[in-house]
Order: sequence, then structure tokens, then C-alpha cells
Amino acid sequence: MNNDTTLVATNAERIEPIVPMSRAELMRVFVIGLAAGLVALGAYMLLKQYVFDRAMCTTDASATCAQSPTYSMIVSMVLSALATLVALVQSRTFRPLLVVIAASIALWGFERLLVSALPWYLELVLGAVLFGLVYVLFAWVVRIRSFIVAAIVALVLAIAVQLVAIS
Repeated sequence: MNNDTTLVATNAERIEPIVPMSRAELMRVFVIGLAAGLVALGAYMLLKQYVFDRAMCTTDASATCAQSPTYSMIVSMVLSALATLVALVQSRTFRPLLVVIAASIALWGFERLLVSALPWYLELVLGAVLFGLVYVLFAWVVRIRSFIVAAIVALVLAIAVQLVAIS
């Protein structure tokens, strides 16, 4: 037996550091993000008005009444994130869980961005577009082939989006 055999690669292919993504895939993620925004904002408005305000605001001076928007946002974000995760998995988006986690971090507290001076339907449309853009951003960012690098970049970007939204 000869143990001195050498393996030679005949077709050496270079692996790209970023997973390719077509425009159709980006548009699909944008539409899913739009739907996520409609679900999150619609659920937020309905939960706040018909569930949490009625349960927590029994008196005008109630201290728990101020927490009604926060609880509404938490429940609506969780519902939206779960529905979006299912949609992204079905559309075969690359790393859908990482996209949903990063987008949820970036959009957490979205009720602060709602402007009371706008009509509710305009808030719904603008918020849905914001969700769509954020989901496209993170679907594009997590294409980095190294999971650790993609997760770190997505986390840093999500925190940066939060900081911009707060200021």
C-alpha cells in the first residue's frame, strides 16, 4: 500500500464571502416587512385602544395607564415577529431568525416614532414602510457567509438604528 497519494483539486471554486441575493428576493422581503408592519401597527392600535387602555386605565390618574402603550407594543411586536419568521422561512430567506431578531431589536419601541398629529391610516402606512425597509436592511446585512460576523454586524446595526430612533 502506498500512502503517498496526493489529492489535487481540479476545479477549485472560490467561495464568495457574501451570499448572493436577487432583487426579487429583496422585494419579497420588503413585502413581508410591509405586512409585518401592518400587523404590528394594527395590532398595537387595536390592543392599546380596546384591551390595555380599558383594562389599565380605570381612572384618569392611574399610574398603570401610562404603561398601556408599552404593553401593547410588546404584544404586537411578538405577534408580528412570529408571523414574519414563518413568512421568511416559507420564502426561503437566508438566516430568517437572525433577520427577525435584528429587526425586532431595531424596531423595539416603535410606538415612540408614531406621531399623534398624523391620521391613524398615515401612521399605519409610514410605519409599514419603515418595517419593510428595516427588514430589507437586515436581510441584506446577514448575507455575510460567516455567521458570527453577520450576527455582530446585525447587532451593531440594530443598536445604531435604535440610537438614531431615540434621538
